[in-house]
Order: sequence, then structure tokens, then C-alpha cells
Amino acid sequence: MTISIDIMWIDIIKRKEIIEILEIISTSHALAKELLSKPDGFITAMLGDEEFIISNTQKVITHANIDDSETHWTLNLRDGGSGNLKR
Repeated sequence: MTISIDIMWIDIIKRKEIIEILEIISTSHALAKELLSKPDGFITAMLGDEEFIISNTQKVITHANIDDSETHWTLNLRDGGSGNLKR
């Protein structure tokens, strides 16, 4: 009984990890939809405990193809400083 319950929890955890991977914001429209669903306000980006300011956007080469003809958008970040953000 304990083994089957443990296997069940492992399956649930694996499914949750897969769902979290699939729920990333990977397109400009998905990002716009997410942001437009929130009240207007200042926005930053976080990685771990570090906070960054979004300085601009840029189109970059994907490097996924031999001819490098594919591009995607990237958000260029800069350090937000410690404590109060420098805006």
C-alpha cells in the first residue's frame, strides 16, 4: 500500500513539473495578454532574489538553424540596484 501511494505522489509531482514547464510565457502575445490583465504600473524582472529593470527589447538570432535566419525577441535587462530601484 505504501509503495503504490509513493508512486502515485511521484506521478503527481512529475505531472505538476510538466504543467509548470508548459505554462511559461514564450510569445510576445502571451506576455502582452498577461501584462494587460494587470493594472498599469512599474514592472521589473526577477531571477532568484535579484531584481532587474527592463531597459528595452531587441531581435536576436535564434541559432537554431544552419542558416541562422530565425530570430526572436529578447528583453534586455539592467541591474535595478539594491534596495530602492533606480528608475
